[in-house]
Formats: sequence, C-alpha cells, structure tokens
Amino acid sequence: MVKKIIAVVLVFAVTSVAALFVLRSRKNDTKAEVRAVKSENLSLIDSSTIKQKNGREEAEASKEAEEIVDGVSYTKINVYELFDICERKDAKLIGDHFVMRGVVFNESQLGKDSPFVLMRHNLWCCEDHAISFGFRIDTAKAESLESGQWVKVYGKLEKGQLAADAEFPSTEQMKKINLPPSIDIEKNWIFSAVKVEKVSAPEQLYITYWNTKKPFYY
Repeated sequence: MVKKIIAVVLVFAVTSVAALFVLRSRKNDTKAEVRAVKSENLSLIDSSTIKQKNGREEAEASKEAEEIVDGVSYTKINVYELFDICERKDAKLIGDHFVMRGVVFNESQLGKDSPFVLMRHNLWCCEDHAISFGFRIDTAKAESLESGQWVKVYGKLEKGQLAADAEFPSTEQMKKINLPPSIDIEKNWIFSAVKVEKVSAPEQLYITYWNTKKPFYY
C-alpha cells in the first residue's frame, strides 16, 4: 500500500515538474517573440527617425545654400566654383542665379564692358601656388566701390568676351588689395549683377575647398 502511495506521489511530482517546464518554456518563447516584435518596431522607428532627420538636414542644408532676394533664389557659390562651371560649360548650372563674395578691383584697364572685377584667391597647397580668380561684374554701381573692398554680388552669367586689349592688374596693384599676383579672369562670361552689397571680409579670406555641384562651399 505504501509503495502504491509513493508511486502515485512520484508520478504526480514528475507530471507537475513537466507541466511547469512546459509553461516556463512557452512563457520564455512568448517573451522572446515580444522582444523580437519590439526590436523590429524599434528598428522601423529608428529607420523612420533617421530618414526624417536626414530629410530635415538636407532641407536645412538646401536653405543655407541659397538666399532669397525679392522672390528670387540665389545659389551661394564661391568665385572659383563659378569659374569652374564656366570652364566645364556645365549647362545644368550655368543659367542659374548666383550670389558670391570677393574683393573689388575697380580699374578701367580691363575694358569698357568691365565696370569692376570681383576676385578671390585660391590656395591650392601654399601661398607660392595661390591664384586669384576673377569675374568681370556688369553693374551700374561700380563707381561707388573702391579697390580692395569686400562685396557680395547677386546675379547671373551672360556671354561676353574679354577685350583683346584688356590689361590684367599688375603685381603692385594686386599687392594693394592683398591678393596673389597670379591671376585668371573668366574670359567668356560676364557676371550681370542685379544687386551689389558691401560686406565685411569673411574669416576665411581664401578659397581652400570647392565643389562641382550643389551645395557649394561659398
């Protein structure tokens, strides 16, 4: 009789343990499934958040890369970047409206079609290899500007050949406006300015970076 009772108790104990093990196993599986779902949802949320963040950053960068004046959007660009667009004859960009900064060279020696030249120097590797790139600026406000002054010009490119008798600035003239004497002025395009604004010199006087597409370094 005692043996039967012990046998029944053992069977009950084994059955209970087995049942408990199954329940725990199912519980663990459920937790794992919940964690997996949560992880997947978090991944989706993170992915969405990243996309939204990147979208906002791209939109902000796009806004910072442009200036709106009188309802017209002007792409910020530096002198060399615009010079490069002209040299490459980039049809996708050459007709855009641009705004750029630089130093005024206001002498009539480059011809009647060049009220003044906007220049800025490129630092390739060191001062010995620096080159001053420039654009002839077509504007009615040239008389009020002095050589060596920093300005910001808004406008677009127009076809215009540099006069054959154009005389580039001398070394002494370039020294007066604190620019390297090596010069390259765009010969086939004139920058037609609708607005010329006097500005302070930027912290970075020379150009060390440039881009071939938007956004430009300005």
